[in-house]
Amino acid sequence: MSKDRDPEKPHEKQYDEAAQGHCGSASPDTPSQQHPPPQQQSVQLDPAWGDPDKRPPGENALHAISYPRLSPEDLPVEAEPVPTMVPDPFDPSKMLDLSAADMPAFNLVDGTVTFVTDSDMPFVLYKGYNPNTWFYAPRWGRIAKNPNGEPAFMVTKKVRNNPDGSKTTLGGILSFMVELVVELPGDAEQQKWTNLIRTMHHIEPTGGRFNFQPLRLNPGRMNVSGLDMYARPGQRLKDIEVGASSSIAFAIELTPDGADHFAAMLGATPSPFPPQVAIMFDFRYQYLIPQCRIQAHGYKKKCYDYFSWNAKARASYFGLVNGAFEYQSVRADLRQQQAFDVSVIGQPPAGVELSKLLDSVFDQFVKLEVGQWIQADPKPVEASAPGGFFGGVSVAMKSVSLSDTAQFDQTMQFAGISEGLHQVSFNFEQQLGTFDPHKHLFIEEDDIKLPFKVLLSNSPLIKRILPSASYTTSTGPRSVQCNAVTGDGGFSEGVIQFTWPQQPTSADLDLLVDFVSPYIGYKYDQTLPVSKNGAAFAYYPDAYVQRMHAIFTDPVYAVDLRSRALFTWEWTPPAGSGPPRPRVAGNFLVGPDPNGNTFNLPTYDIIFPYNPSDWTGESTPKIQYKLQGLTGEWKNRTSSGTITLGVTALGISFDGSTAVGDSLAGPAAAENAEHDPDYRQRLTAMFGPPPSKGGAYSSSGGEGHAPGSGFIPPDHLGHPGIEVGEVPPFKLGYKPDVQGGEPSLYERELIAQVHAQHATAESRAAAAAHPADYDLRNVYGYNYITPVRNQGNCGSCVAFGVTAAVEGSLQVRRNDPYLNPDFSEAHLFYCHGVAQGRSCGNAGEANGGWWPSGALDQWYWNGVADEGCFPYNYPASPAYPTLPCTACWDAQSRATKISTYYVLSNPDDMKSWISSGWGPLAACFSIYQEFYNFFQTNTSPSAIYRKSNSPGTLYGGHCICVVGYSDYDQAWICKNSWSTAWAASGFFKIGYGQAGIDAYMWGADIS
Repeated sequence: MSKDRDPEKPHEKQYDEAAQGHCGSASPDTPSQQHPPPQQQSVQLDPAWGDPDKRPPGENALHAISYPRLSPEDLPVEAEPVPTMVPDPFDPSKMLDLSAADMPAFNLVDGTVTFVTDSDMPFVLYKGYNPNTWFYAPRWGRIAKNPNGEPAFMVTKKVRNNPDGSKTTLGGILSFMVELVVELPGDAEQQKWTNLIRTMHHIEPTGGRFNFQPLRLNPGRMNVSGLDMYARPGQRLKDIEVGASSSIAFAIELTPDGADHFAAMLGATPSPFPPQVAIMFDFRYQYLIPQCRIQAHGYKKKCYDYFSWNAKARASYFGLVNGAFEYQSVRADLRQQQAFDVSVIGQPPAGVELSKLLDSVFDQFVKLEVGQWIQADPKPVEASAPGGFFGGVSVAMKSVSLSDTAQFDQTMQFAGISEGLHQVSFNFEQQLGTFDPHKHLFIEEDDIKLPFKVLLSNSPLIKRILPSASYTTSTGPRSVQCNAVTGDGGFSEGVIQFTWPQQPTSADLDLLVDFVSPYIGYKYDQTLPVSKNGAAFAYYPDAYVQRMHAIFTDPVYAVDLRSRALFTWEWTPPAGSGPPRPRVAGNFLVGPDPNGNTFNLPTYDIIFPYNPSDWTGESTPKIQYKLQGLTGEWKNRTSSGTITLGVTALGISFDGSTAVGDSLAGPAAAENAEHDPDYRQRLTAMFGPPPSKGGAYSSSGGEGHAPGSGFIPPDHLGHPGIEVGEVPPFKLGYKPDVQGGEPSLYERELIAQVHAQHATAESRAAAAAHPADYDLRNVYGYNYITPVRNQGNCGSCVAFGVTAAVEGSLQVRRNDPYLNPDFSEAHLFYCHGVAQGRSCGNAGEANGGWWPSGALDQWYWNGVADEGCFPYNYPASPAYPTLPCTACWDAQSRATKISTYYVLSNPDDMKSWISSGWGPLAACFSIYQEFYNFFQTNTSPSAIYRKSNSPGTLYGGHCICVVGYSDYDQAWICKNSWSTAWAASGFFKIGYGQAGIDAYMWGADIS
């Protein structure tokens, strides 16, 4: 598995001028002195940057790179129409009508602007990326109402009559329903919101009013306070998974003391007291902040002390009762006291107002980090006191030991989609108001009757649910009849009756669930334990509904706004004892934002119900999906994969899929296991290549962070995404540094096409300045190109293409075809590349591949050792991970560095560079299926690849070394890194302007 090399060639050859430091100037008789460099170069090097002692602190990039870009007139004039019918990718015998396909929404929250609310608003407002769009989400819950308009709660107390006339409390049940959605805002309320946004952020709406839409919340978790000492052991009251439903039902078994306590509160005279219960709901939503780095700093103890004595500040951030104006005063206090603040490292994102961005990140950090010091307090609160408005939960500080010197010192890296925390509070006492205790307290004193209660949460997908139950007594089986409940949810009650002492120990519950069209209903069975207090069951239909938010990330880098792709999915229910159930499927069209806002990403919700019995853990059938490019730059691109039930948000692209946020461990109502302390928290994921270690330029980014790092404190890192899709026959590894300003593969192809189409008389005149044909393998019979290598099962082609260009350039500049330098691609990729966050891109690895400017930066700043220091090997198969850095101990002293490098964006300059004594060039291009097919059968040195109108699957980008050209053939001569067994002994020709090959190339200056 080693690189193909000549066994006779020594690997330890040293180069006197190049052995250490930057290479010096060429001697007078070198080719570079005989032939001046091309006059047109796309990058001008700042001389101060060439001196390591004068470069800006912390910068690892050699210089700011300028890449050619397309102008609007260079885009295709005629947009390819979207086809009317296409084959179903899951069943090719069927056709899909694209005119009936759903269209995605654009509903990501703009994370650069903090939210807006007021003390008497039941909603929080979040700015969207769509022009004029704001989203609203509830701040607090309230008690639901039954059909009679009464509060939907009940305290059941079970009492046994003793022979001596005394009574013994056996326990009880507290049941209630909480609504998380209040009345939708009317015109007057929306106008009030518009004015508030104007005041807070000085943002003006279009047409006098903003467009307000409900915020899409992911299923979250709830924490119940006030019941710990009253609930029977074994019931989860903390960190409970809940869906983002409009209503949530509770049924909690009480201890005898608990039943007495709540019954006494309801029966108190002259005024009854409601249960003192508080609930905090933590939901997640997706937001996006363009690439930037933000530093959090301040003293933890000062921050802790501030929130300890300032109850109003606690109430604003965590009791959810005050308005956005309170947040302003809290920020000002914390900044003034040096307790906490945030600042941007480097430059803020373009087009973003810095003060709004810092306030937004400030609030997010306080919510997540300071929130760990907060605990809910269910005790009664006065309406005039902080925490007492509109159902807000009173909050207290946990006891935390902090030193005076403990500081916030965390760097937040934003580079894509992240998850924000949205909290909803509920305080039983504040929400209940006046009530008739006789309608909400039930005391059961009959020894032979037990209550059977079913609480059914609401769901917009439900038409009706009919519960029934059966149990066995000494006299035979008996049934429990219950009332049907509509999709609005509610209570259904019955009675379990028996002859003492033959109490049944269990009851078999049957739920007939009927859905609205087009969903198919099901029957659900479950055995319930019957205790001395009866039996209770809370059923959450939405817990058995797959709700996944699909976010499509390719439009971020789309150049052609008329590009379209078809996303199709299907889920096949598992086979059961009943008749087979039909598959569930859907499809919709994906396209960039028509206004060109790259951060306004298209989204779509996949929603369908399933039978609770379908959930079998890891063996549960997965959702299959396919993404098929139809027009524009996405044409002929495909991707496919699977989605696990319970995933709530997924970033999808042609490169694969990445989970965004928590995935549910299973249906919430069926999850009874203890909470896993290692359960993924604050998981975020980003799309595209993350910045590598170093500066903020195109060839390097910020401080190294784990893949998938959005807003993640260092101790809460998430998991990287896994790329899926078709596997190419040979390993690729070129990923354009699009976040650093480099064009995408599609734009590269268009740039190369423009170069070919704009071959004017001036360019033909310029061509006369260089030979019509030039091949560095045969310059007056001498070969200045080093042998072909084999990158193997690793996406390290950038390291090979760049190193081949440096080796060839060294021989040309020295005018010595027998120098035969051999530098270590392993040192460049496994050491320098991996340190920048890159990998081979094998199974399970994120950030596969690299870009040439990043590799050339390493050649300049750190240098590359000889092959003998670190011989190249590659993983045994694509299933094996990237190899570790095992360079020799003196690699630094054996490293060779380049003087500088350039990006050439004119094909005539590329030819002049090659033919005028500078050497070969590194170049990259798009690889389609037909490229593999072409050179599988065409091994002649004269074979020339030209992309057809039907090139097949686009597998990705690949980097090679351009060693010559032929104007006669209208083609570039290239050296590949797929061994000498491929094509013409490892070399091949590709036509001018084909697949992005000459959009721009990289040249290294080395003596």
